[in-house]
Amino acid sequence: MRKVIGFFSELDFHYSYVIVFCCCLIMGVNVGIIMSCAGIFYQPVSRELGVSVGAFGMYMSVNYLASTLMLPVAGRLMDKFSARFILISQ
Repeated sequence: MRKVIGFFSELDFHYSYVIVFCCCLIMGVNVGIIMSCAGIFYQPVSRELGVSVGAFGMYMSVNYLASTLMLPVAGRLMDKFSARFILISQ
């Protein structure tokens, strides 16, 4: 490991941790903006669909939860088969 000059000069610190941290920060900001702005559209969309805002919010919560639970399965499938095969089979 190489030493970084400056704040981390006394520690053995690898630059890849900075890259991972920046990637997590970028994704966190993107997801935060998307999740925060989704609530703006709940009322117009629920009005168009003829359902209550609470029912639409529950649907979106279940949708996000199901997506979160299926991400590891999708990752394993993409490791086992090619991404092209997985995306075409949908």
